[in-house]
Amino acid sequence: MRKVFLILAIALFLLPLASASDAAYVLKNNLGIDTALLQELQNNNLTYDIIFESNILAVDFSQYRLIIVGNQN
Repeated sequence: MRKVFLILAIALFLLPLASASDAAYVLKNNLGIDTALLQELQNNNLTYDIIFESNILAVDFSQYRLIIVGNQN
């Protein structure tokens, strides 16, 4: 029983770490995605999530190490 509890506790601790991306890339819509920027993130082994403005209230930004806001008018 103790072993199961320990495994469960470790899994619950590591699960959020494994699912969070390094960067959040916030955009108004998909027309302004900077593919060169995304390539640089990938070249530096950074993971990212593209977050559209319409979904911004549903995102927990504390999970990201870096937040990039796209320059869209």
